[in-house]
Amino acid sequence: DGEWKDGRYHGKGKWKFPSGNGYEGEWKDGLKHGQGTFKWANGNSYVGDWKDGKKHGKGTFKWPNGSSYEGEYKDDKLH
Repeated sequence: DGEWKDGRYHGKGKWKFPSGNGYEGEWKDGLKHGQGTFKWANGNSYVGDWKDGKKHGKGTFKWPNGSSYEGEYKDDKLH
């Protein structure tokens, strides 16, 4: 569900992947971009900034056991 442009997600929307993972937030040209929440089927989650489909900027990663990391990401990696 969401906004489309040229056959791709663009704007706000959500997507449930066949793997059971899901994303809800902002999209640009079919990629996660801006603010969004990604939830993995295994219970992990990330809430924060995205750029070109990767975690990039400020965000919080949470594990099912209650542990979490809050900080900066760059190109999908802790920074």
